[in-house]
Amino acid sequence: MTAYALCVLVLFLKMLAISCYQGFFRLRYRAFTNYEDVGFFDSPL
Repeated sequence: MTAYALCVLVLFLKMLAISCYQGFFRLRYRAFTNYEDVGFFDSPL
């Protein structure tokens, strides 16, 4: 059970790190996959 909990924690941290990394670079370089995202981030606030 301890090994399972450790694997869950490691995979959770890995997914969190990858999503933060991917989000940062998509916003930095304005590389979006959906047209809705482009419209949202290109509009002035």
